[in-house]
Amino acid sequence: MLDLEGGFDNVWMKKFEGSARTGARKEEREGVEVECDPTGRLIPEMHQMLEDSVARWARRQHEPLWLASRRQKARDPLERYQSIAATSATGAGCGSPGSKAVQPRACWCSSVPKPTTSGRP
Repeated sequence: MLDLEGGFDNVWMKKFEGSARTGARKEEREGVEVECDPTGRLIPEMHQMLEDSVARWARRQHEPLWLASRRQKARDPLERYQSIAATSATGAGCGSPGSKAVQPRACWCSSVPKPTTSGRP
């Protein structure tokens, strides 16, 4: 979870490493869309992305998937994020460059590749 206090510019410049900003710009150029939702509607999708990442990390580290999954579920259970969303103050929008909307204290994001005309993801 990322504290969004201070607005988009503050979070972007002070809470993300340069390599994360570079990666985000690259993904944007490649057509990945990021959808933010301060209500928690995207928590299941975000949590599935986390589980997919854990499986990928386990393969890279030659760690048994059952062990990596068990550790992830103990550390980051879905119910934890649902509880945070239920108690988090909501606001309009998750912030974007130039956004003047009141920022929420928690924002759940999910990304999906944009459809392309070439048929490649």
